[in-house]
Amino acid sequence: MSLFTFGQNFGSVLSNSATNSDSNELGLVNQEPDEVIELDENEEEENGEDDDSFNELRAKIPRLNSDSNIKDSKANNKENEESEAVEEETCSICLEPWTNSGAHRLVCLKCGHLFGEACIERWIKNVPKCPQCNRQSKRSDIRRIYAKSIKVIDTSELEKALKDLENEKQLRKKSEIEISEFKLRFQLVRDELSILQQRYNTLMEKFNSVGNDHNNTSTQRSILLSDKTNKMNFSQEKMIQLTDNANGGCRVLSFSLKNLALLASQPSNTPMFPGFGIKKINFLDYKLSQYVPIHSKLIRDMSLCSQYNDEILLTCSLDKTIKLTNITSNRPIHSYECPHPIWSCVFNQDNPFYFYAGLANGHVLLFDRRKIDKHVQILNSDMSSFSPVCNLNYVPRSENFAKPGLLVAQLDKIAFYESNESSEDFACHSLLMESNIMSCSIETNTGHVLVSTRPTQKYPTVRHIVYEFLKKNNPETTESCYSLNYIQSYNGSRVQKMLARSRLFCLESQLYASVPCESSKSAIIWDVTNGETCCKLGNQNDILDIYPFGYKDNFYLSTLTEKQLRIFRKN
Repeated sequence: MSLFTFGQNFGSVLSNSATNSDSNELGLVNQEPDEVIELDENEEEENGEDDDSFNELRAKIPRLNSDSNIKDSKANNKENEESEAVEEETCSICLEPWTNSGAHRLVCLKCGHLFGEACIERWIKNVPKCPQCNRQSKRSDIRRIYAKSIKVIDTSELEKALKDLENEKQLRKKSEIEISEFKLRFQLVRDELSILQQRYNTLMEKFNSVGNDHNNTSTQRSILLSDKTNKMNFSQEKMIQLTDNANGGCRVLSFSLKNLALLASQPSNTPMFPGFGIKKINFLDYKLSQYVPIHSKLIRDMSLCSQYNDEILLTCSLDKTIKLTNITSNRPIHSYECPHPIWSCVFNQDNPFYFYAGLANGHVLLFDRRKIDKHVQILNSDMSSFSPVCNLNYVPRSENFAKPGLLVAQLDKIAFYESNESSEDFACHSLLMESNIMSCSIETNTGHVLVSTRPTQKYPTVRHIVYEFLKKNNPETTESCYSLNYIQSYNGSRVQKMLARSRLFCLESQLYASVPCESSKSAIIWDVTNGETCCKLGNQNDILDIYPFGYKDNFYLSTLTEKQLRIFRKN
């Protein structure tokens, strides 16, 4: 062999070996490390023979095995996953698996990161920070975790779906409330339209009958007769000065038939013992009896309930408490704390263990006297109005109402919460959307509701409106529907600064309304049937509460101002 041929073959061998080494480094060639490429010493010097030897050497190089590479990549991915799983079960300080007992047991810090107990104790001793989030930590922050094994499950999608579902429920409930309010407004507009149509027809009839003197004379006679039949005579029995406090402080009235005593809220007359309580006035001789201190701030409402041989008084105040008092023995029973000032309260007449409280933020709370810690339910937790609850009236079970409920009056709307005794839930029925509501009372025997509103820009006078509380069956669903059917209205004065209370009462099978008038400082009694005034009971100050009641064969009506109590008897 010539020197030129040997050099050429030796160069090709070196180049092939370099190519093989590069391929091995890239993982593309699986060549045995001991494999040796031999050269034929008898090769000829011709160029054609050199090409053949080059091809033979090239053929000895192994081909790329794509299948084996794919398997290797899958194995590598599996190893990575296993290594990640192992990392989740190992301490991030020593990289050793933690245990469920011993020195290297599983513990965590306040931030939630997991470590071995011995490792994190040594770490915090030198560096008082979490190794992962760098949050300030100390040895007392170490908490042991009692678990055999820990595996993190990704529930982010589930939590997101549940959150979206809850938001969708809230939006749906809100839309249902808005739809019911729009239906109610539409019904009110229809009622107002029918009233205006009736007035228009009445005016047209009078206009057409102006030329007939005979008809005019008969009309005047009928009006005089109606005035005579609607007249009422009351005489003042007693005027009692309850307090001499310059700021007043008297607010609500009630009558205890079992104790034969009028109950009036008033401030304490003793400077050493400030606060507010209930003054008992003996009904037989109109003498002041005991004063029962109850609250530290103004009393907003009270309700009576008879149980066994005693009579229990429920009072609520702006001091965020609602209290039960035995009015027979003048002893306190229990007190409940509320998150906001309480504006109104009422007993459940069907079950005296339950009572309700209306708060200044619009919530209505249900209490159970057998549970002394707090309320048991919020009736209107999903409400859309946060105006204070000015009145609560319990509607007992009767012929007209198979299911009892609660009539809730806020400053801007009135709703009825129907009780479902089987599920202990309440179904809300919107009844009236009105602004500046100051009072709402119900006559349960006849099913009529009296709503009093203060003057507004649309209605410049005080309005006292009587509705009939009706229950209707919805043919589309099995649920009941409730509505207020307009009966009569009475326009009062143009001034009404106080949130005074008005009342409905029945006398000799006739329905009457007693309402306060701030401009004349009197109580006006008017007939609901024709809306005409029957009587005016004068007072020296603005009336805050009116309470009509009967005893034996006589009928009485008491009025309360900020300092005085007056008792009137029907002649």
